[in-house]
Amino acid sequence: MLAEFHNGRDKEAHRQFQRWREANDGGFFISVRSSKSTMLHQALCPHLGKTDWQQGRYGSLTKKMKVCSRSREELLTWGREKGLTIKVCSTCKP
Repeated sequence: MLAEFHNGRDKEAHRQFQRWREANDGGFFISVRSSKSTMLHQALCPHLGKTDWQQGRYGSLTKKMKVCSRSREELLTWGREKGLTIKVCSTCKP
C-alpha cells in the first residue's frame, strides 16, 4: 500500500514520514521533485539522516513529496503510471 507525505497536504507530514521510515525499515520511497527529477531510496537511506531528525533543525524532509511503500515494484509501477523518470539512489542502491 502506498503512503504519500507532503507539506502541502499536511503540516505533520515530516513527522509522519519519519514514523513511516522507522516502522518500515525494509521499505522504499520515491522523492518527487518533478516528473523528470525523482529518486528511489531505501527507507533508511543515509541521505535523510536518522528517523529522529526533527523538522525544525534542518527543515522538512517532506518539502518535496515522498511516496512510500514496502514494495519496490509497487513504487516503480506507480511511477511508470505517472510518467515519471525514476533514478536510483547511488548511496543506498535500492
